[in-house]
Amino acid sequence: MSFRVSFPVTLVRASDTAAVIQVDGASYRVYRNVLNQGTSHTVSVADTQYTAAGRTRQRFVSWSDGLARTHGFTAGATPDTLIVTLARAHQLSYVATSGGTIAASDTSGSFLAEATPVTLTANDTSSVRAFVSWAGDTVSKSLSITLRMNRPYAVRAVFLAPIAASAVVSEILGGTGLTTQERGDLDQLGNANGRFDLGDFLAWVDATGAPLTAEQRAAVQALRAKGAAR
Repeated sequence: MSFRVSFPVTLVRASDTAAVIQVDGASYRVYRNVLNQGTSHTVSVADTQYTAAGRTRQRFVSWSDGLARTHGFTAGATPDTLIVTLARAHQLSYVATSGGTIAASDTSGSFLAEATPVTLTANDTSSVRAFVSWAGDTVSKSLSITLRMNRPYAVRAVFLAPIAASAVVSEILGGTGLTTQERGDLDQLGNANGRFDLGDFLAWVDATGAPLTAEQRAAVQALRAKGAAR
């Protein structure tokens, strides 16, 4: 003869498990436990909290049992699940490098409701520099981009003055072909880590279609294969 014993598991979580909920005063992302039938407990969630390193805002909407943001419940004899629905909004951050501006319907730093489409347009303001590419969380050569805010975005509109391909190649291969300003500009086009490196060089090649000679391409390919960076 065999017996099967089941234990009622109580599950409490948010619609986005990156968010934090509280059960009996302790914080969890997902709470699972076997609670004694008839015992009283409390669930709660902050009215507003931030996830994704502060770039996603989560606001309380409702609990699945329809009760208040903080409320009590009694453990039953069967498994139970409580889910809190949170409305997400993601941060939009944008900046233009020297030589241009960005036109947008929302200011940089705004939090936009999830799935909201927002269009950014790069505008030249210099007779010397021209728009080259968007960089950051999206890459595009189009003057206007539309982002659907299903995640946070931080983007840069990069404007560059003409730079000789020979100077850029010399710099990445260990020479000194670039000025300090040019290194900074190319870093903004690439990975924005504060120095000119292979990632910045490859971003420049992709954005400008740089006319490299066969010899220059071979030298850069060898550098890329080694995974080297300056």
